[in-house]
Amino acid sequence: MIFLLSACEGRLPDVSTLPVTDITHATAISGGNIIDEGDAPVVSRGIIWGKNEPTLDSYSGMNSEGTGPGIFESLMTGLDQNTLYMVRAFASNKYGTEYGKVFKFTTSGKPPVNPGRATITTEWPTEITASSVKLNGNIISDGGSNITERGFYFGMSPEPEKEGSKLSAGSGTGFFSLSRSGLSVNTTYYYCAYAINSAGTSLGNVVYFSTNMTAFVNKVFNNSLTYGSLTD
Repeated sequence: MIFLLSACEGRLPDVSTLPVTDITHATAISGGNIIDEGDAPVVSRGIIWGKNEPTLDSYSGMNSEGTGPGIFESLMTGLDQNTLYMVRAFASNKYGTEYGKVFKFTTSGKPPVNPGRATITTEWPTEITASSVKLNGNIISDGGSNITERGFYFGMSPEPEKEGSKLSAGSGTGFFSLSRSGLSVNTTYYYCAYAINSAGTSLGNVVYFSTNMTAFVNKVFNNSLTYGSLTD
């Protein structure tokens, strides 16, 4: 009588999945615990995740986390916001792969961006006469919030934003201008552009000019004056 003996299969690893923590709109943390390597050393371990129950044959993402027994954590990245995912740990030895429990989690919505102040510059004045001028400004960026008001502070003080008149010139970004008449002859005037959004008021550099047809600019953004000149 002949007996056929089949080869005995070894035990697979014993693996559990760590609960999901630190969930954001694009990342989350899970991991695993290789409680027992089975009948052969664990040569591969990690986590896999997806929008359906993941396996090593079908997953959206995978992190490989070394070999051997013990606990490991793993960061999932590149997730879609407001989306349900499933994640599980895995461990493989020469006899095959074992999976841990599937955990479900939902990513959060993308947090709102806190707006900053607008980026604005005061441009050279144009059309200077003995009694009038065209003031110019440029809002380069709205800082992430709509510009609700823009214009110029204008007067005969080197600090027009404190001692001058506020002249509104609409809203929105880009270049803008405002004509001013009724000026005194041979008089120096100062102005700076301003822009207002939900984060506050932004000021451009201070420019000054004279109705004797010469214009000057404060080239820095504080009150330390460094002047250039432009003749119309």
